[in-house]
Amino acid sequence: MTHPRTSQLPPLLRRATHSILFLLAFSACRATPPPPPLALETPLFGAADGPVELLAFVDFECPFSRQQAPILRELAARYPTQLLIRVLFLPLDVHPHSVLAARAAVAAAQQNAFALFWQAWLRPDATLSREALIAWAVEAGLDAKRFAVALDGAPSLERVARDVAIGHALGVTGTPSLLLNGTLLQGLQPLDKLTVAVEHELAEAAILRTAGAQTAKIAHARVAQNAPKWLADYEKFIERGLPAPPQPVPLATLQVRASGVADAQLQPAALDTAFGGQRALLPPGQPTPSDAVVWRVSVRAGDPQLGKPDAPVTAVLFLDLFAQEAAAILPWLLQLPVRQADQVRLVIKHLPRPVHPLAQLVAEALEAAREQNRFLPLLNKLVEAPQPLNQAAILAAATQVGLDANRFNTSLAAHGGKPRIDADVAQAAALGVTGFAALYLNGVPVPQLTQDAVLAALTAQGQKAAVKLREGVPAAQLYDALTAHGKLLEALAADVQTFDLSHAGVQGLPGAAVTVVVFGDFQCPFTARVWPHLRKLDEEMPGRLKIAWLDFPQTTAHPLAQRLAEAGQEARAQGKFWSFVAALARRVDMLDDRGLEQAARDAGLKDRPLQQALAQHKWTAAVQAERAQGERAGVRATPTVFLEGHLFQPTNGISADTLRPAIRQLLGTH
Repeated sequence: MTHPRTSQLPPLLRRATHSILFLLAFSACRATPPPPPLALETPLFGAADGPVELLAFVDFECPFSRQQAPILRELAARYPTQLLIRVLFLPLDVHPHSVLAARAAVAAAQQNAFALFWQAWLRPDATLSREALIAWAVEAGLDAKRFAVALDGAPSLERVARDVAIGHALGVTGTPSLLLNGTLLQGLQPLDKLTVAVEHELAEAAILRTAGAQTAKIAHARVAQNAPKWLADYEKFIERGLPAPPQPVPLATLQVRASGVADAQLQPAALDTAFGGQRALLPPGQPTPSDAVVWRVSVRAGDPQLGKPDAPVTAVLFLDLFAQEAAAILPWLLQLPVRQADQVRLVIKHLPRPVHPLAQLVAEALEAAREQNRFLPLLNKLVEAPQPLNQAAILAAATQVGLDANRFNTSLAAHGGKPRIDADVAQAAALGVTGFAALYLNGVPVPQLTQDAVLAALTAQGQKAAVKLREGVPAAQLYDALTAHGKLLEALAADVQTFDLSHAGVQGLPGAAVTVVVFGDFQCPFTARVWPHLRKLDEEMPGRLKIAWLDFPQTTAHPLAQRLAEAGQEARAQGKFWSFVAALARRVDMLDDRGLEQAARDAGLKDRPLQQALAQHKWTAAVQAERAQGERAGVRATPTVFLEGHLFQPTNGISADTLRPAIRQLLGTH
C-alpha cells in the first residue's frame, strides 16, 4: 500500500457537506429521551432502543467491508428509530494494516470522531499507514497527540482483541459479517436483501409487541429464536458486556499472525460472494432463488400423517403451533388430505421455537399423544381451542381426546418425545428453515403459506409426479424417487461434481463413506487452517472419510503458489505428501524458496529428485489439470471444499463444527 504525502490528502473540511450529511443520518437516529446505556461499548449508529439490532464486524483493509459500509449507512437512514447498528472490529491477518486501522478507529471514537473516521475510510484515496492516519487526525481537527497515544497504547489493542474474541464466540469467521438479531449474514450483503431482512424482523417484532412483549426485550427474543445456540454468549458478551475468552490459533505451531492479533479466521466472509453470496433472511411469503431446489426432506416411520402413503404429492409441514403465519391456513391444510385423499399426503413435523415459552410443551404433548395413536385428534383440538393457548388448555385438550392420563403425564415428565422433536428441529435447521413454519411439497419449498400459493404448488408438483408415474416409477416409491437427489443441507449445493483424483494427494481408505475434496493453494493462509479441522473429524470418524487435495494455485495473489503445487506433486510421488502439507502449513507466513527447501527437508523429501522435478517442470501439466477441474466446478477461491461432490458453502466458515453436521447428513445416506 502506497504512502501518499500529507499534502496529497484532501482535508476533510473540504468535504464538510458530505460529513454533515453523514452525521445527520446517524445523529438524527438517536432516540429521545436518551436510552439507557448499553452494556457493550461499541460505535453505534441508529436507535439504541430499537427492536432490531445489527452487529457489523468489519476489517478496515477488507475491500468488501469498504463496499458494505455505505450500504450500512443507507440502511441506518431508512430505519432511524427501529434499527441499531453496532460496529465491531475483526481484522483479518492477511491485511497488514488492519489492526492499526482498527486501533485508529478506537482512538477516533475516544474523541467522538468515529463517524468522521468512518467517512474518511470510504474515500477512494484513503491510506492506512500510521503516518497517513495521524495526518488525517490533524486535518480532522482532532487532538493529534492524544490520538497518537491512543493509537499506540495497549488499551486500543485490547479493545480490538475484545471484538475479535466476541466474533469468535458468536461464530463469526470473516468480514464483512452481519448479525441481524442473531441471524448471521456473512459476506457482502446488498441493500435490497438487508432491507428485506430488516422488514422481516420488524414484522416479527410487531407480532411480539401484540403479544405483550416490551420493545426493549424484542431484540433479545428474536436472538433467542434466530440463534438459540449463540444466545447465552450473546447475553454475556453483547447485552452484559462481559469479556469473551481469547481464541487461540487452531494450529498450535502457528505464531501470532502478521496483523499482530492471534486469531482463528478460516476464510474471509467476502469469499462467499464468489458463489453468489449467502442467502439473506427472507420473510414468509417472499420467494427466493432456492425455491425451485428440491430438498431431501426425510419422512420417518411413525411421523404423523394424513392421506394415502402412496399419494403422488407428499406435503411435509414443519410447525410451531404458535406461528402466526400458519394460524390462518392450518385448519385448511389439515383438511386438504381429506378433500384430496388420492392426491396429497400431509406429514407433520415439530418446530418449537424458544421465543414461544409453551411451544416445547405443546410439541411434547403431541408426541405423548402420538404414542397413544391420538396425535391428530389432539392437534385438531389444540387448533380449535381459544387462542392464545395456555398450559391449562393444553392439558385439558389431552383429557378431551381420551388419552390415558397416566401414560400421558409420565411421557411429559420424562420428556419422552424430546428426541424426535430435536430430530425434527435439526432437520429444519439443515434445510435452512428460519421462521416458525415451513411447507415442502415433494421436497420443494412453498414460498407462501396461503391457499393460492399452496394450490399452485400442488398443481405443479402433481404434474411432475404424473410424469414419473408414467415413466414406470411405482407409486409407493415415488416420493423417494423425486427427492433422492435433493439437497441435504443448506450448506451443501444440490449439484454433484465429479473429480479425477489420479494425481491428488489422498488420505483415507478407497471405500470410505464420504470423500472430502479440498481445492487448495499452499501459499493461502486460510487453506492452511482447514487441515486441523479435517484431522479432528478424521479422528472422530475413523475409516469413514477419504480426504483429497487438488491444486488450485492463485498465482496473482500468491507468486510462489505454482512452484509449491509442483513441489507438492513431487512429494506425493515420493509418498510424503501429507508430511509436506503439514510442514508448509507451519510456515505459511514465511514461504519463499528457503521456506520451501526447509519444508521439504522437514517432510523428508529427497532433495535431488525434487530439484529436478521443479527445474524440468515435471508436474506443471498435472497442476494445471487440477486447477482446470476446479474452474469447471466453479471454484474461484481457496479453500473450496466439496463433500461427496456437493459444494460446501457454510455460513459460519469452514471448521470441524460446520463440516460435522454436513458429513453426518451424508453418512446417513450410505
